Amino acid sequence: MFTYITTTTVPSFPALEEKYSASLEQINWTVAIPAFGLSVGPLLWASVAGIIGRRPILIFGTAMALAATIGAALAPNYSIYMAARFFQGFGVSPASNVGLAVINDIFFEHERGQKVGLWVLAIDLGLYFGPLIGSVTNLAGYIWIQWLSAILFGVILIAELLFLPETLYPRHLMLSKEHRKDVSQQGVKEIAVRHSTGEHVNILKTKRLPFINVTPLPGVQHPKPYDTMTQFIKTFKFIVVPISIMTYCFGWYWWVLSVVTLVPIAYEAYPPQIQG
Repeated sequence: MFTYITTTTVPSFPALEEKYSASLEQINWTVAIPAFGLSVGPLLWASVAGIIGRRPILIFGTAMALAATIGAALAPNYSIYMAARFFQGFGVSPASNVGLAVINDIFFEHERGQKVGLWVLAIDLGLYFGPLIGSVTNLAGYIWIQWLSAILFGVILIAELLFLPETLYPRHLMLSKEHRKDVSQQGVKEIAVRHSTGEHVNILKTKRLPFINVTPLPGVQHPKPYDTMTQFIKTFKFIVVPISIMTYCFGWYWWVLSVVTLVPIAYEAYPPQIQG
């Protein structure tokens, strides 16, 4: 859904132009504005997810995306539609860096390459399946493109509420309670790891946390709310990093989105399902 929402509305461009009395250029911005929400959101969500946990951020973001999608379906004018599209992207944006944080939380280092690969695959497939599914849905009416997205967000929200555990774990604190002791046995040095004192550590287990936790998790090294923004700005100190990333993103996504948004214009006489 991270990228699906940006492109699934493309087959409905002609209907949106008519409904909102907007030009094609204005309607094209309805693809860019949720992408802007996708890019801004991670800078704000990440630090909070490191304080109160991953689960409440993902749930709150999905709920926001669901509400924004309903707003987009019911929007009476272009301005409200654009605002709703922005909050669609903003709400689903935790799927990027908070999603990666969940992978880092629950998988061993040697497993992460495969899991991140599946995560990237899901995001890229959303970009391609958006117009395909949107073109078919458009046959039932352009408004159903948004209602289908709302149904999907609703299913995801229910699944998160029922099945998504909190994965933020006070790993550094728990490791600090252990120490290594060298043991010599038959000339072979072994490392025995045990609790240094055996004292009880008052850290709530995941299942004992509130259903939707909104307080700082105990035992976790909490970042400052603005840390992610600060770290983002600091990357520009190493100019090769932003240059290489921006070049890659522009070179890859620019032509994909250009094709996706220009095809309906080039083949306007064709039915939307063929365009998709």
